[in-house]
Amino acid sequence: MIFRADLVKIPDSINNEKKFDERRSNRADLVTLIFNNIYSRGNDPIIGGRKNKSSMVHCSTKVIARTNSKRARFRQNEKATMGVGTLIIFIAMVIIAAIAAGIMLYAGSLLRNDARGVLEDTTDSITAGLDVVTIIGDRNENGNDSTMIRTRFPKRESYEPLRGSIESVWVTPDGVSPLYVKLTWNSGVDLDTGMKEERIFRSEADTLNGSLDALVSLNKVLTTSDLIAIIPYNEEDNNQKTYIDYSVGDIRSLYYAYAVVGIDMANNMVLYSGTNNYNRTDNNTFDQDSTPHIAGTHFKLEFELSGTVTILWTIPDPDAGTALARQYIYVNESSMENAGSYIDTDGRTRVNIHDDNTLIALLNGSASSYYDHPSETGTYHYGIIGEDASGNQVLYNIAEGIDVTRVDRKNPTGIYNLFYFRNPNSIRLTWNSAADSDSGIGGYNVYRVRDNDDINTLEKVKHLDPLVELSENARSFTDYNGLTSVYYYYLITAVDSAGNMAYPVIPTDRIQVLEFKVRPRSGSDSINMKDVSIDLYDGSEHLTLYYNADNTNESYTAIAVNPTDSGFSDFEHSGELEKGTLVNIYIDLADVGVTMTLDKEVVMKILLAEAEICIHTFEIPPMRDDRYILIW
Repeated sequence: MIFRADLVKIPDSINNEKKFDERRSNRADLVTLIFNNIYSRGNDPIIGGRKNKSSMVHCSTKVIARTNSKRARFRQNEKATMGVGTLIIFIAMVIIAAIAAGIMLYAGSLLRNDARGVLEDTTDSITAGLDVVTIIGDRNENGNDSTMIRTRFPKRESYEPLRGSIESVWVTPDGVSPLYVKLTWNSGVDLDTGMKEERIFRSEADTLNGSLDALVSLNKVLTTSDLIAIIPYNEEDNNQKTYIDYSVGDIRSLYYAYAVVGIDMANNMVLYSGTNNYNRTDNNTFDQDSTPHIAGTHFKLEFELSGTVTILWTIPDPDAGTALARQYIYVNESSMENAGSYIDTDGRTRVNIHDDNTLIALLNGSASSYYDHPSETGTYHYGIIGEDASGNQVLYNIAEGIDVTRVDRKNPTGIYNLFYFRNPNSIRLTWNSAADSDSGIGGYNVYRVRDNDDINTLEKVKHLDPLVELSENARSFTDYNGLTSVYYYYLITAVDSAGNMAYPVIPTDRIQVLEFKVRPRSGSDSINMKDVSIDLYDGSEHLTLYYNADNTNESYTAIAVNPTDSGFSDFEHSGELEKGTLVNIYIDLADVGVTMTLDKEVVMKILLAEAEICIHTFEIPPMRDDRYILIW
């Protein structure tokens, strides 16, 4: 009873932290372990019916110690088992998560590959790798190059040139034929814009003071003296300049005084100093040239189907007098037989031309042909007057009338590649020539205005005086005479030989031509432009355009920018857009019936085989003076 009681108290003292239900199980296990331990060793704690206390204590100590050791090992094993199980569960969860992630990645990869495959298949079969590079709106009609530009004039040079000086004025001695006065001078210098020309003025009077009085100032020279010659300035000719005046006379004794005015590129003028600037002729000996040349012979007058009348003649043989200086071409719808000659007050032979004859050309003394382009059909008569340096005139043989059955009423094309350059004191304009298939280009007119509304129609331009008229070979013009910091509009208009003028091409208030560049994407196959269509919607009109369609109102044009190995011609005929080829697509909006005005929203689609390549929506931006508007 005591032993059992002691045994019952042992587990409570050893493991009093355990719960009640755990204690009950531990007590039974402990009793069994103690008894098995005692009897297996042969130790009998009770001798002769008494209790051996020392043995009892010793036995109890061993039993307790051994029991504690096994319990500790049991607990460790139990914890280890639980840890291994937890680890196994964790590893299993990691493996399951990895498998799930792998499945998800695999599924995503499959979906991505499928989507990429579908995209590539769609791109290959539908878009064929076509890229749209840029979209530009052109405000010029039909996409033609501008013939007008706007720019601010720089600082105008306002200083007159350094004056030159007249060195001598002398007359040939009496008895020497023909009579003339020789004028020599040193030119002025302009250090800013340079010299443009020198003008010779002459004043004649019975008295010396009367002739010199007209030359006392620049203003008086310009208003009271006679302009007898304009000599273009030649920078390469630095020698003393000379002019010979054959138009002086000796029927009356007169004093002839001369003035030279130098003009720079900005039209600043200076009157040269007048040392020895006069001389006198003598009427005692008549040695002036008063005999005209022998009349030239006209030998050909023919009409061409282009509307051109060709006139050919022989140049008169020189006589003993002065050389042939100029020739005048007149035209009349009736005969010119009534033209006659007379002697003027200076003793020169002149030709009387009636007012109904029209002067159409002034040529130099060596010309022997002229091409006329009448503006109306009918019968025309032509006459030619030759004039020598002394002023004697002669009427050449009268040309018979010729029937004109066709006239050139076709306007020439406009110029192209018009550019301007702002120099310190000028604006320089350059351009490429226009073209005319009938009468040919006759020249170029340059207009300068402050408001572009003054030159936006051909009718308005015809009523303006050009700033300058240039020859058919002109490709540039420099303006030195604008006002400082003022904005000007310059218009260059081609004029054909029949007088027809090119229409002005200036930016308008709407987009007139759409221009955009496309090219095959790298690695894509060639594209046939005939499979590419363009869909446009401007809010009211909706249409679809095709390349090289039979109906021009439903078509667009495409031009290769950089040729491939096959060249431009193959693209133009086949429409194949090869790798590396950049193509410009043009849509004439006026031709297809679309109006792209300010603030209008436009939807544009490019389609290939009824599939959409790209879609772009844009609004027309505010208009300025620029030709192009970058849309995309």
